Amino acid sequence: MPVGGIADGAVYGSHANESREAAMPVVKLRGPLKRLAGGRGDHRVEGATVREALAALEAAEPALAGWILDERACVRRHINVFVDGEYGREDTPVGDEARLDVLPAISGGER
Repeated sequence: MPVGGIADGAVYGSHANESREAAMPVVKLRGPLKRLAGGRGDHRVEGATVREALAALEAAEPALAGWILDERACVRRHINVFVDGEYGREDTPVGDEARLDVLPAISGGER
């Protein structure tokens, strides 16, 4: 470590948060889930798997607790999760720049 304790390549100042956010997955919410999250559709979270990322989201947005993950930390049956456009489940890996789309199932139609 250089003199003064600053590591090479470290980011400080006003751009530090931007670099950190850029390396975090983003969870995209729509419809009623977006409303529960205070109207925000995009949420940057930490997590190496879908389960970890969604648990971090529920911790950051308490009104979402129980709506996406059940009491066993499994994705609820009426919720679909896509990681970078591919269907994902709890143990699906999530990269630093991944996009997780969380969509409530849509039912209805004509009989």
